[in-house]
Amino acid sequence: MLRKKIITVTMTLICALAGVGAIGMSASAAGEANTATARSTCHLVAEVARSGADVKFTGGRVGCATSATVTVRARRDIPLSPDQNLDTRTFNAKNSTQTMTVRGTAGHKYFTETTSSTGATAQSSRLTF
Repeated sequence: MLRKKIITVTMTLICALAGVGAIGMSASAAGEANTATARSTCHLVAEVARSGADVKFTGGRVGCATSATVTVRARRDIPLSPDQNLDTRTFNAKNSTQTMTVRGTAGHKYFTETTSSTGATAQSSRLTF
């Protein structure tokens, strides 16, 4: 019982320091939710980059002890409308990423969205082509 309280207090403190709410989150989701503070722990990857006339969308889950189902979406940001889904990959991972390539269009904004079955979500910054 004492060990459970220590773990709960520790998770609450970690989440508070990281700016993540612990209510309703599993320990692995809380660990993945804040990728900026602890890159050495389990976290999601969501990156977008330009490569010539193409846009490369990379997403996955790294540094994790257990596997989870990961969904990576290549998205086009459309203001005041639902974003367009260009491609989707779903796979099991504890330390894996996948990259999708789409031909870019001038003036469009692109981003990568990664979600995990643990409840964690990550989005890349927007890339204007």
